[in-house]
Amino acid sequence: MNLWDKLGAMIKSRQLRIPVPTRFPRISLPKLLQFPKVSLGQGKVKYVIGGSVLLSSTVVTVGLIFAVYDVASATFEFPKPGAVYQDLHTGGTLGEPLPPYADGTESQTLKILLASGARLSSLNLSDIEIGATGLTTACFSIQRAATNTTGFLNVDQFTVDGLVAPTMIVSNTEVNTLNVTAQVDGGSNNVTLDSTISDMTIMSEREAGDFVASPGTVVDRILIEFLGEAYIKSLSVTDVNCSISTAATGAIDWDHVKAGNMTMSNIKVGTGTGVNSADFTLDTTVKAKSYTSQIVDTPITVK
Repeated sequence: MNLWDKLGAMIKSRQLRIPVPTRFPRISLPKLLQFPKVSLGQGKVKYVIGGSVLLSSTVVTVGLIFAVYDVASATFEFPKPGAVYQDLHTGGTLGEPLPPYADGTESQTLKILLASGARLSSLNLSDIEIGATGLTTACFSIQRAATNTTGFLNVDQFTVDGLVAPTMIVSNTEVNTLNVTAQVDGGSNNVTLDSTISDMTIMSEREAGDFVASPGTVVDRILIEFLGEAYIKSLSVTDVNCSISTAATGAIDWDHVKAGNMTMSNIKVGTGTGVNSADFTLDTTVKAKSYTSQIVDTPITVK
């Protein structure tokens, strides 16, 4: 057995114990490093602090609620009135608020602004009540924007079913096939027949918007403006009632429209001035290749 073997045998034969301390000495911080005891003093102080925290939380919560309300009330989703909608042709439905009227009251106008080249597969205005006391502009206008001097609103199918107003005028319009059925308190029917007016066919709906105004919408007026040539495959006006308008140009005033087919039925227009004073006017600037007229003069007063 060599030296290493003898050492191994000696270590193996002995038991090694490692002492483990059972108590640890207490270590205390110097008095200068000790933290002072904090006391709320009287018991009522904790209620004051708790009330302050509760009040602060309430103020923050109320502020958040009003902030959310302000954002929601400032969001104009088509067809909410008081706004101009200029991105309908791209699929957008959020509008921008219109400025208030001169007397400071908020505008309740539903304004649809179509960009040059805009395309809509359909625009449906159904069951809408319009008009306001003292309104000096038409309560339903289709017109060029101020910067547009040549563009038209091109419509494949223009359908009107159920339209009531004190006065109505249509001008600067070209229609391939025009059908009008109306009861009016005096009418001026001056349509010019023109065989050169071509049909309007709008087929492609690629990248075109499609919008329907919620039934029961109440606004002071409807305004459709176009910045250049704009295209709508189907424009539908159903059960729209206009009242209380002092606009000299007509409570309903439609201009610069080119349509393949325009059918107007169940129209009632009149101010009660008698059939010898025209409240319904189809101007000489309205041209049609084919025209069917069923306009009946009868005393009507729209209030």
